[in-house]
Amino acid sequence: MIRNHTAVGLSSVGYPRAWTEVTLPGDTWRRDAACSHVDPELFYPEKGGSAAAAKRICEGCPVRAECLAWALEHR
Repeated sequence: MIRNHTAVGLSSVGYPRAWTEVTLPGDTWRRDAACSHVDPELFYPEKGGSAAAAKRICEGCPVRAECLAWALEHR
């Protein structure tokens, strides 16, 4: 979980609203993420909702491998 969340603001799922504003040691790849200025809520659709828009963003992301590694480590 992000510790310095006051300056960033959290989404309802607990992730920072702007990934580029949070840099943790070893997470500098976030600045290059295709989703860096996208509301994280897009990646957590309502039950029965579509994740198609989120998948399109991830599809061409230059740091997809780093993001997946981070996600699997922090699930």
